[in-house]
Amino acid sequence: MKDAMAVIADSSKHMEDRLLAFDELELLVESIDNANDLKPCNLWRPLLAQFQDPSEDIRVFAAWVTATAIQNNPDATKDWVDANGFEVLEKAVQSETSDKVVAKAVNIVSGPGVE
Repeated sequence: MKDAMAVIADSSKHMEDRLLAFDELELLVESIDNANDLKPCNLWRPLLAQFQDPSEDIRVFAAWVTATAIQNNPDATKDWVDANGFEVLEKAVQSETSDKVVAKAVNIVSGPGVE
């Protein structure tokens, strides 16, 4: 997961590589154990930082991975909240111009696991 995030967060990498790394990360966080490892691996903050990326595709993936990680997972949800996830999400949605990103972001707070 750390390797995937290193590629995702490196804006000098080709977009295709960044998106493939995001796809890999999304598959990994489908596992509750891996989603719970986002905090000890210090990956919540770099993941949330992707909501500010200039690329719409990166912002969509950031929302998708976040929603997947916290779905039906109270521990990951708490970790996301502790990483200021709500604040990041609120700022991102308020300033977002892409309907695709907003739609994915809404999944974060409407999915099972967020109370």
